[in-house]
Amino acid sequence: MSSDLAGYIVPSEFSPYVLEQSVVKNGLLASGIIANDPMLSGMLAQGGQVANVLTFKNLDANGTAANATSSDQSSSATPELITAHNQKFTRVGRNKVWAAADWDYSILGQDPAQYIAQSVSTAMIQWRQTSLINELSGVTLALIAGSSGSVNKIAVETLGTPYLAAQQINASSIGATIVNAWGDAGVRDSLMNGMNGVAIFMHSNTYNFLLSTDYVSFQRVSTQTFGFTTYLGYPVIVDDTLPVRVGTTSGHVYTTFLVKQGGIRFGYSQPKNATEIFRAPLVGNGGGADQLFQRDSFAYHVTGMSFTGSAAGDTPTDAELATANKWTQVLSAKQTGVAVLIHNNAV
Repeated sequence: MSSDLAGYIVPSEFSPYVLEQSVVKNGLLASGIIANDPMLSGMLAQGGQVANVLTFKNLDANGTAANATSSDQSSSATPELITAHNQKFTRVGRNKVWAAADWDYSILGQDPAQYIAQSVSTAMIQWRQTSLINELSGVTLALIAGSSGSVNKIAVETLGTPYLAAQQINASSIGATIVNAWGDAGVRDSLMNGMNGVAIFMHSNTYNFLLSTDYVSFQRVSTQTFGFTTYLGYPVIVDDTLPVRVGTTSGHVYTTFLVKQGGIRFGYSQPKNATEIFRAPLVGNGGGADQLFQRDSFAYHVTGMSFTGSAAGDTPTDAELATANKWTQVLSAKQTGVAVLIHNNAV
């Protein structure tokens, strides 16, 4: 077996395969909770750093009463204007390069370059999800700054003995988060029936707490999808990259996200020279090495939010995505795709 990557990777064929697998293997996208949006992908393919998603304000959102019908022909109704909202999303560019020395193959008896080629799509999933978590963190800070109903903040900064139930995640705090963001008491039952296309993103410590104090079940959502752990009938997705921090005095503060189906949309496009092979014969003191470059161009859009900041470079870093002043809420809480529960956990 040759250690030369070019021996089994043809970039023009490998790049589309990697892009496809980075979507197929992504559990969040495969679940249908985050929408793989051809429109976003098409806009990215057209170029530009920031693109616009236009939506129209609900016709009944201005609060004016309907006209009282009259037979007076001198009285004319005043037309109301249709208002559009401009939601912006930003292109995110990421890349990595991996190298495998020829001498490693001689020592190991197997080619590390082949392992690199087989693992590229998994690496892309990881950096895409990292950017998503940072974007959600920035969106959360922006929602808090704007006193949005999309955030239910019940956490305190000091560990009680133990935390009060009102400060921890449970059925009541999840229900309050959903109702505050997307409904009212009149629609509580329909929102809480578990069949409304809402999923819960939580840290494993949050999940373990629910597992030990409440009922968390494993349920197959349908015969067409893989099984989900569920809570209150909602699919639960556990991710240890979700925000958690030590409280000011003690204990921990966690962030749990409730996401409507399609409330976060994803798009991607293949950048120029998405996959590149480079042979470096002089490295390793002449032993030689193969280098694989993988580049990516993608975007997430949280419904109701707009990227109104700017990046210091040509693409926002994950740290910039996690900054409050990069995001603005342009739709009401009921029209947004994400609700946030900030709560405590002793661990």
